[in-house]
Amino acid sequence: MLLQILAILAPVFLCVLAGWLWSRSGRQLDTRQVAQLVTDIGSPCLILATIPGLGMRADALAGFAAAALAAIACAAVLAYCALRLLRWPWRDYLSPLVFGNHGNMGLSLSLFAFGEQGLALSLVFFTLSTLLHFTLGISTLDRAFSAGRTLRSPLVLAMTASLLLLGTGTALPDWLQQTAKLLGNTAIPLMLLALGASLAVIGSSNQRSGWALTGLRYATGLGGGLLACWLCGLDGIARQVLLLQAAMPAAVFSYLLAEQYQRAPAAVASYVLLSTALSIPLLMVLLWWLH
Repeated sequence: MLLQILAILAPVFLCVLAGWLWSRSGRQLDTRQVAQLVTDIGSPCLILATIPGLGMRADALAGFAAAALAAIACAAVLAYCALRLLRWPWRDYLSPLVFGNHGNMGLSLSLFAFGEQGLALSLVFFTLSTLLHFTLGISTLDRAFSAGRTLRSPLVLAMTASLLLLGTGTALPDWLQQTAKLLGNTAIPLMLLALGASLAVIGSSNQRSGWALTGLRYATGLGGGLLACWLCGLDGIARQVLLLQAAMPAAVFSYLLAEQYQRAPAAVASYVLLSTALSIPLLMVLLWWLH
């Protein structure tokens, strides 16, 4: 079992290490440009290439989407209550606590641990989390933010098209399917390399807050995931994927947004580094439990 878990984790963290070494060697990787490519091209193509071809029922995906939303909502309530009890500024920390690294790490781990079906379910979680992060999440940092552009994003269009294809039993033309697969296959390695490069340049000057936020992230994330599984009656691979996504460490985007809006960037930077480092032993335990 240990070797099986290491085989799941090793490709992910070796790709992250490659990006970290690239950046530490003095070479440049424009992580914002990579993130834009992945969000607007790679991930939408991955959705189109993966979800319709699995033959999953649209209502099953909709049920998982409802559970994913419940997990995020439960995590948000738990995190908000914890921040209020600690008397910390919730506008600074709520979004970083709620939205984890569901893309860079969540998609790749779901693929290696649970195969193509796990990847398809994980893509649903990732899409919803991304949309909420860049709408409601940013609105906690900047009250003047408008969500209209995000709701018209390629991720939404790709997920809508995939559900229409599933619901009507329609397949993409071979040439379009192969194009989507080719472009979609770039998404996961690019995300992991960008994660490593980002971690190489993030400082860690506020470790006390970082440790506290890391503890809150895993407690509220997993707590929200378990509550959602219970409320929605999830079992099997859907439950495994949801709990794995709920246990992801902090998203690098949380640091970028904290820096952009000047919402405790030093504390959030430390939190991103520490939660990512601690994720290795925690994910080993979680994968052992899920299997």
